[in-house]
Amino acid sequence: GECLRGEERAALLAVAGLCGGGDVWPAEVLHRAEVIMCFSELFCEVMPVIAIGQPWAQQPPQLAPLATAVLLVERRHRLEVADRILQTRPPGDYSPPSISIRLPAPPPDDTNAPPGGADGGAAPAEESVFDQLRKKLGKNARRLGGDRWYKVEYVGSPGSDAGGLFRDSLSRVAAELQGERLGLFTCLPGSANREEVWVPDPARADPERLRFVGNLMAGCLRSKERLALSLPPYAWHCIAGHPPAWAEYARMDPAKAQVYDEVEQNRFASAPEGLDEEAFQGLGLTFAGLDPDGAARPVTLANRAEFAARSRAALSTALDAPAAAIRAGLVEAGIPAAALALLAPAELEERIAGAPLVTVEGLRLETTVEGSAKQQAVFWEAVAGMTDAQRSLLLRFATGRSRLPSKLKVELSSSSVAAGATARPLPTAATCSLVLRVPGYAGAAEMRTALTLAAENCQTFENT
Repeated sequence: GECLRGEERAALLAVAGLCGGGDVWPAEVLHRAEVIMCFSELFCEVMPVIAIGQPWAQQPPQLAPLATAVLLVERRHRLEVADRILQTRPPGDYSPPSISIRLPAPPPDDTNAPPGGADGGAAPAEESVFDQLRKKLGKNARRLGGDRWYKVEYVGSPGSDAGGLFRDSLSRVAAELQGERLGLFTCLPGSANREEVWVPDPARADPERLRFVGNLMAGCLRSKERLALSLPPYAWHCIAGHPPAWAEYARMDPAKAQVYDEVEQNRFASAPEGLDEEAFQGLGLTFAGLDPDGAARPVTLANRAEFAARSRAALSTALDAPAAAIRAGLVEAGIPAAALALLAPAELEERIAGAPLVTVEGLRLETTVEGSAKQQAVFWEAVAGMTDAQRSLLLRFATGRSRLPSKLKVELSSSSVAAGATARPLPTAATCSLVLRVPGYAGAAEMRTALTLAAENCQTFENT
């Protein structure tokens, strides 16, 4: 009876009362809740001293039930113990190194790449920012964390790093990972709230570079920085070391999942009543990749269920190798696999990549606006009229970060642009100080146009 705090007990009784449970049902609800909370607290006391170095799939058989049991642990308890473990820093002092980066020119066909080159006349680099950082950080990559992991100088650029260049370099790395330059991730169609998502490409897995991705993720877990990766939930599921789950994979790639459903059921959009044996084998499906001589074994009506089941199993584990390499980078940087296993995919994404969308509500929570009430109303109306992608660019323009959370201070000018003026001043940013300065405009539409113009065209420090 002491397991529930007073407010928790009162809340459960209130819910039970709303459901019309009477006098008996609330007692049963309370008893079950007390048992779960006792288990939850006990589980989280044990977790820091077991399963430290390995994901669930590699645990001794007697610990296998933990993979299911963690689902019963109250979220508050899970996050409390996970955060306690994650904040543990590697022993010894760490002095952020100074690193010179030569910005590469973006590939002409890669619209996702960040702007490259420097206005100071330096030749574009052939190497990506990602690979330059990986080589120059060396073993320091395993000790990242805190307010600033390293100091950056962009060769040929007058910018001086007081935090803004460092944050900008992480944004560039995230953009490179989600493009063709590195080839470590491949693009999939997006979900309802994302235009596209990226997953580690098993065919082009590079363990050394993927471990560095894990090192960067470890730095995010130990700091307020974010690596703005648009990965689907199943990719985070695999990075955390959770067991393969076909249902999660199917949500990531529903088109591919539908193919195996159609084959297993012998029902296709073009043939809802099913195919006969000759037409079915005419699909040309084989067990290639599933059996040593699978290319010579056709898929028939008799073995289609076996084919579908084995294909699903293979796809469910397709991300295992690249995810294991990323996880190895996390573990070698001092992030125990136990802490990862305590986090649901969305919770891991939030701590590493930040919020996938820059919403008006999210921006309001992080932003301090200086100006009259009328000016502030115009500013937020202008921001509300922008897309999530435009707000992400605006955030990067002002802070060097493209994802929330990120503190931001907005200074609204009290002087308005003269009516009929031919030259309209644009917003400016003190990126290192997380400050956006906005001139006065006639209204929200004009301000939105100016903010969008600055955000979309001023992504180098010479222009901010």
